Amino acid sequence: MRVICLLLLLYRVASVSVEAESIFKTTKVKETCSVSLRGQVESIEVKSSSASSIMLTVNLKMELLNNGTKPVIFLEAKPPNLSGGVLAKNPNPNDFSSANRLVLQYYGESVDTSSEWIILRDALNQPSPPLDKVRILQPNELWEWKDVVSIAMPTEANKRSYFDDKRESWENVKQLSTGWLQAICQVWSLNLEPLSRDRTEKTFGRKLQRRWKDVGLLLLDNVYSEPIRLDLKTATYKTASP
Repeated sequence: MRVICLLLLLYRVASVSVEAESIFKTTKVKETCSVSLRGQVESIEVKSSSASSIMLTVNLKMELLNNGTKPVIFLEAKPPNLSGGVLAKNPNPNDFSSANRLVLQYYGESVDTSSEWIILRDALNQPSPPLDKVRILQPNELWEWKDVVSIAMPTEANKRSYFDDKRESWENVKQLSTGWLQAICQVWSLNLEPLSRDRTEKTFGRKLQRRWKDVGLLLLDNVYSEPIRLDLKTATYKTASP
């Protein structure tokens, strides 16, 4: 029993690593549709999360527009959640590659094998999209909602002990005055995919995509926002709750 539990734990850790890596591939495979994701900053907050780190929280009004010629199908009727973001520096706001990147943050879902995903998978496995489980966005239709992107970073350049990945310090970021954010929206849950060596292939999702093609395109790949300008001088500082 201990061996089985250990193997399951190792599988989950490996799966999270593979799935997180796939979300932030620099070269993105675009599906044959045209949707644009825009964000308007409502406020920026900075809060200390420890003695050596801060959390930069950007409150956004999001707009997802289907500017293509065919309907686009989303997994849920409620708005999709932002699952992370990339903070980049001036003067090239359209470049979010590693050379221009300050911080990359992912806080999406972990591997979940509970029965609710099996039940949802069975409910979706229909000849046509079940209208109580999806949102169909028609051409020229706009979907609006409010969401948040939170990005953690060390307070000072020499305080990186809490972070496994390389990220710029707030000490240096705030000197830029202006930064650029690219929000990342994960529209398809990998927990809907049956356990396999690589769930990022989205075998089940691709099957539904082919089956529902006469209704619209089931969107499976991440949606990346247009560059969002951040005026870091307007950030408000808050004290963390005890």
